[in-house]
Amino acid sequence: MQEILLMRHGRAADASDSGSDFDRPLTASGCEQAAAAARWLQQQGRIPDLIIASPALRTRQTAERVAEVVELLGPVELAPSLYNAPAGKLIEVLEQTRAERVLLVGHNPGISWCWQIITGDSTAFKPASLGVAAMPENCEQLADGCGVPVQPVQHFPAR
Repeated sequence: MQEILLMRHGRAADASDSGSDFDRPLTASGCEQAAAAARWLQQQGRIPDLIIASPALRTRQTAERVAEVVELLGPVELAPSLYNAPAGKLIEVLEQTRAERVLLVGHNPGISWCWQIITGDSTAFKPASLGVAAMPENCEQLADGCGVPVQPVQHFPAR
């Protein structure tokens, strides 16, 4: 059974030096949120085989921090199509992977909608929220809504 982990990036700065939304970095508390989420994954025994992230600075930093803490064996995969992507694009990227446990780090509202489509759970993802869904073998398409939330969506508040 495949597991899909969806995470919204940690708390980000309101603006970037370049003025571009794409370049907004994580705040210090956003970095800690990412580390806290990674420690939670370790405690739960849910280390991802693969991490895929939007290349925006805040999602990339979140994914890289998680990868560092869990000691991911491979590199974080950056998917340009995930930047502020709608849920359908996230599902498309997820359906192309064969990893047993994949973590996708993205943006709202796409990440929240993706979770709702996959699991039927309408929980909104705050910064640094993380959801884990088990995908039964007989689930042909993620958009069929056959994902089963392993537990409630976790949120790692900023300090």
